Amino acid sequence: MKPNDSKTEQAILEAAKKVFLQKGLKGATTQEIADEAGVNKALLHYYYRTKESLYLAVFANLIKTNVPPIASILISRQPVAETVRRFVSAYFELLSSNFGLANFLIMDLQQNPARIIGLFTQMDPSRIFRILNARLLREGITHITAEHLMMNMASMCFFPFIIRPLIEGALFKNDEAVKREFLAQRQQVVTEFILNALKK
Repeated sequence: MKPNDSKTEQAILEAAKKVFLQKGLKGATTQEIADEAGVNKALLHYYYRTKESLYLAVFANLIKTNVPPIASILISRQPVAETVRRFVSAYFELLSSNFGLANFLIMDLQQNPARIIGLFTQMDPSRIFRILNARLLREGITHITAEHLMMNMASMCFFPFIIRPLIEGALFKNDEAVKREFLAQRQQVVTEFILNALKK
């Protein structure tokens, strides 16, 4: 691939995403990323001067690509129960499609919390909470706020992916079919648990 090839930068970003999701910023090397992208290191540095700038580009792209669609579910006019179903489904799909993303986010929060806080702040979370709180009140759901509802949904979806190596080895015996079945069941369990909690 040559500089200014329209596909080169995208290939580098996709390769970097794969490597960073597996190893994080500190564990990844530019040589691994270049090899994965099928380019030499000089070409990689032509597009991204440092590993850190490439990491930030991958991270920002992951957040900006995936967070707005999920946020749009939360501010839609549908009933809260439907919001829960769609949010859990979208969240599981995101984490299942990017299997290292959960740990990627945890590592980045530990290494550079300001970066992820800044990216999420751009999504105006206070507006999302205001809209969702208003919908909860309209439906007579007063025993939980939008902030706690979000924390419950996100944490219940997030946890299996954080401990993925443990449950893959101990619970799934590294059987891909068993893993997929468990995650499908887990999505349903989380949805029903949250919906039942809203009925208090």
